[in-house]
Amino acid sequence: MIAETVLWQGQRENATVRCAIASNCGGVDLDLVEGEHVTRHERHADRSTAYERARELRTDFERRGYQIEAVRRE
Repeated sequence: MIAETVLWQGQRENATVRCAIASNCGGVDLDLVEGEHVTRHERHADRSTAYERARELRTDFERRGYQIEAVRRE
């Protein structure tokens, strides 16, 4: 089983979002989950690239009015 790390999560009114990564032999998977649905799944070559993309997504959601909190749990 691959351990997932939740990097950040947020909410706005009744909407929720979370961003998580999981490392495996093929790279690093980044998932964006809105509500109960994975709305974005990306594969990155390494963790630093995945973390940079997670920061970009976080900024985008903050601009949309989401209150974001850093989590980082595995």
